[in-house]
Amino acid sequence: MARQAVIFSMIAAGVILLTFSGTYFFGRRAAYRYMLPIMHLAQSAREFGEGKWDVGHIAQVLHRADEIGTLAQALNRMSMKLKELFSNLEQRVAELKETQAALKESEAHFKSLYEESARAQELYRSLIHSSADAIAIYDLNGHPNYISPMFTRTFGWSAEELGGKPIPFVPESEQAATTAIIDEVLTHGRPCQGFETKRSTRDGRSIDVSISASRYDDHEGKPAGMLVILRDISEKKRLEAQLQHIERM
Repeated sequence: MARQAVIFSMIAAGVILLTFSGTYFFGRRAAYRYMLPIMHLAQSAREFGEGKWDVGHIAQVLHRADEIGTLAQALNRMSMKLKELFSNLEQRVAELKETQAALKESEAHFKSLYEESARAQELYRSLIHSSADAIAIYDLNGHPNYISPMFTRTFGWSAEELGGKPIPFVPESEQAATTAIIDEVLTHGRPCQGFETKRSTRDGRSIDVSISASRYDDHEGKPAGMLVILRDISEKKRLEAQLQHIERM
């Protein structure tokens, strides 16, 4: 009887051992087949949330035919799409940065050109404004765009008074010669230098002047008007007349 109990106990212990061994074996196998892949999928999902798009953790289950393989393939497709999307975004951001840099460089360049042009224009205006000779700048229709302070002092008309209208200071006797000079300058672009003629002042006096004129062009190289410099040579003419009178005596 005691022997049977011992045998029964040994059989029971063997069954329990086999049960634990089988449980351990099949549990370990289930862990490798199901639990570990699921843990890898969860790790990949967490890394997606951190901006890591690689799916190295699930590479070994991509070809499984069960639900875990389907989920892994879905994560893999999502990873590829996200990497492509962010690659395009990075490229676009890089292009925008290059465009912004080019715009800043271009803006700085044009600002420099504008400042240089403004300085040159100011210098040009200062030179004309302080000229000892009368200066008038006309458009192609003969209307004055600018007259210098010396012009006003010499002939009496101010820019505000003229209001862009033609200056009525060409005597009738000088009309034909003046028209011919203007045609040469504007039509053929030939400058005029030292043309001696007469001009009338606002108060009705007639003075001798020496005229130099040239055509100026716009930024496209097209004729835009005429710059005229008028020098009062009345005193010179008076001295020449006195000298001639003395020589005849």
